[in-house]
Amino acid sequence: MRKILMIFAGCLIAAGLCVGCVPSRQDSSLALAPDFSVPEMSEVSLDFTELHNNTLDAFGDVSQTPYIFIVDVDITGSNDPRSITANVKSISGASAADAEHFVVALLRHMNDAACSQYDQNFEVSTPESFGNLFDYYAVNVYVTNADDGSEVYTLTKAAGEDIGLDPDMEDYEERWAEYVSIQMLNEENNADSGAQETDGETDAEAVDESEETETETASEAPGEEDAAVLQTEAETENA
Repeated sequence: MRKILMIFAGCLIAAGLCVGCVPSRQDSSLALAPDFSVPEMSEVSLDFTELHNNTLDAFGDVSQTPYIFIVDVDITGSNDPRSITANVKSISGASAADAEHFVVALLRHMNDAACSQYDQNFEVSTPESFGNLFDYYAVNVYVTNADDGSEVYTLTKAAGEDIGLDPDMEDYEERWAEYVSIQMLNEENNADSGAQETDGETDAEAVDESEETETETASEAPGEEDAAVLQTEAETENA
């Protein structure tokens, strides 16, 4: 009997140890519960190095875009007070209209770069909207000539102030791509036309040379009268 009691007590102890090893349902549910809460705007703190890099990455190879006249872009900012500043340098000859089109694309890409950091707080831009980054951050963009530092274009807006530009960069970029395609096609056609013109001149020169050779040969060949005279002279000499 005593042996049976000892075995029973041992089983109870083992069972208690196993129960102690299992985490409570409450603890495991707390550890696995995802946090779907949206950060308050007061908690949003942009990483401006990341914003700079992601904004420029969005342009891709600038030589394949309408913004080939841009030499350098530097984006910095502050979270207190909230502001973003972009210092842009362009080549000589870039116009204010050129710079304005670039600024439109720059603002769109900056907004979307902020979305990559806080996608629950910021809205992706569209051809109809710059998004909502600039509802919370003031923006300053200075485009200057890389050679002499002269002003090309400046945009300064307080947070929440209307940007005052058309955000439809897609329309502008598509029209630019179409224009480039037409120009390239015209250049190819002009090159082909020039080659054909050169071939035509060569053929004409060849015909002229052929005609000159025939004329010279004809003038050197004896006529009927000359042949008769030559024959008479030959008979006289033989006699």
